[in-house]
Amino acid sequence: MYAPSTLAAQAPGDVGYYNMSAGQGVSDQAAAINNAGFSPVQIFDLSEVELANIDVLIVDNPDNYSYGAEYLAQLNVIENAVNNGLVLVMHDFYVTEAATVLPGGENISILRELSNDAVVDIQDNSTVITNGLDNASLDGGDSSSHGYAEANTLPANSLNILSRTDANESVTFVYPFGAGSVIYSTIPVSHYYTRESPFALNTHIYMQNVVEYAANLEDNAAAVPTLSQWAMIVLSLLLFIFGISSFKSKQTNLAAC
Repeated sequence: MYAPSTLAAQAPGDVGYYNMSAGQGVSDQAAAINNAGFSPVQIFDLSEVELANIDVLIVDNPDNYSYGAEYLAQLNVIENAVNNGLVLVMHDFYVTEAATVLPGGENISILRELSNDAVVDIQDNSTVITNGLDNASLDGGDSSSHGYAEANTLPANSLNILSRTDANESVTFVYPFGAGSVIYSTIPVSHYYTRESPFALNTHIYMQNVVEYAANLEDNAAAVPTLSQWAMIVLSLLLFIFGISSFKSKQTNLAAC
């Protein structure tokens, strides 16, 4: 089972931030990254070069009707980066077509739904995402969520961290993809970045926790050998075994002389 560490990341990491509507990172996104103790990196074009130089990519989509054209154009680049170890974090207003923009998310049933949007409950408290929060902390926003994913359609080894009243209606979840991970949420956090209502302040806590958790996921992923690294390990072992066998064979031949 997918069991990411619940501990905070121990070393500073580079966390990129990007807003789909702006077509680049916006300054309001940097606060949670700074507060979590990491280095914010403004992302401008989602290029391979930009993504190769960060550990985590924080993406906000504040548009209720679509995804950003630049983001859509870079989906393959983003998917490759996640497959190679990047942690992608997306908070989404639109929700409707989320399954088409998430790496490995094509079979997830994700629905935009605003008639039951005021309650967010904790389903899995094993991660730092829920630190300092309870079942009332994220209730009562203008919209606490813009929809949900059906938890029983999430990829294998996912964690359903936050849900609506119905536990199967996940509003924040995480799953592994290749050497990386994806964290997706229908909580419209960017709407509350500069607000100070009790709900907004709790979203600030939540977002800082998400950054901390994502950075720790990247640290854990970095410690796991890639397929190519495993191949080199296996090859080295085979060469070692072959060398030992050859040495023993020579020793046997010498003894027979």
